[in-house]
Amino acid sequence: MFDTFKKYYVYKKLDDEQYKMTARDGFAFLNSNKCEELVEKKKITEKYLMEFMMSNNLLFRIYKLFYEEHEKRENDMLQNIYDYSKEHCYDKAIFTIGAGHRKSIMQKIRDYEKNEKFRLNWTFYTN
Repeated sequence: MFDTFKKYYVYKKLDDEQYKMTARDGFAFLNSNKCEELVEKKKITEKYLMEFMMSNNLLFRIYKLFYEEHEKRENDMLQNIYDYSKEHCYDKAIFTIGAGHRKSIMQKIRDYEKNEKFRLNWTFYTN
């Protein structure tokens, strides 16, 4: 799926920029607002390309399944952390995720803690 997107200059340019900035700045970039913005631009471009390639039903199904699984995986990871934390005591823990999950995980945590009484003391690494 992503190889298909990379055939288009607009997507390849964003992907190359993300790669170069990751290589140059490492975790400082991966934990930055700039990275979040770039990931978001790539997702918007993917949606645009999917509309452009609407005749490719297989690619559309793969795309849809990929992001459904992405969403489910994030929800399951957070649910596992909260379930474990309700049952076990600990002082500190680390939750390591890929940069592409950063923005959505942070939003899911905010949403969860608005609706639930149980809260964790999250600290997010930022530069």
